[in-house]
Amino acid sequence: MSLACRVRHRIASRRSVIAAALCCGVTLAGALGRTQAAELVVRDLHADLEVLPNAFDYKLTGGSADHSGSDAFDSHYGLAIGGDYSFAGPGDTHGFMAGLELTVEQASYASIGHLTSYGLRATGGYGYAFSDAWTAMARVGAGYGLATFDITSNSALPAISQSGSYFSYGATAVLLYTINDAILIDAKLGYQKASNKLSGGGIDMTLDNAGLLFGLGITYRLSTSPRSLE
Repeated sequence: MSLACRVRHRIASRRSVIAAALCCGVTLAGALGRTQAAELVVRDLHADLEVLPNAFDYKLTGGSADHSGSDAFDSHYGLAIGGDYSFAGPGDTHGFMAGLELTVEQASYASIGHLTSYGLRATGGYGYAFSDAWTAMARVGAGYGLATFDITSNSALPAISQSGSYFSYGATAVLLYTINDAILIDAKLGYQKASNKLSGGGIDMTLDNAGLLFGLGITYRLSTSPRSLE
């Protein structure tokens, strides 16, 4: 091969190497761009079915009914409907969040009674967007509302209906998976304690319910636009 041919061959080879390197660089930059494109943008409405703790401690006072002890519900479920908002700025993958939920809960006791409550739960915490598909949140919350405890007539007690209020608090870890820009699936695991102050039938009762909770639900994202730079 002549010297001129060898020079042209080496130039062509180098051009091929450079072109390949540029191609790899563009591909890597695109991949990094996609990785870094995840932003924490939470403008959400959600509805969650919750499995709530069963164990409780109670104290009865009034007349000859003074008594205290521990027991457990047969089942305890709740529904939480609310919204969440993140305060992260444009391009931020993490930031603070706040939310508000309307909660409805019902517990079944020994096939003779039901504890039912309605209230509001305020939440606050921190979120992190791992990718466009996955977001994690750590939240704390406190709730307040009205509660009733109805027991049907049985061999131990006559029928009784009590009413009052409750206060609850807890913490949860939440994981969201994005199906599309508007629909997400969320799952939560945490701890909740609720204290119920009830009275009726000449008896006052304090009922403290505490333990692990699990939730699963669907989330609707109102917007994917981050906060304004202004």
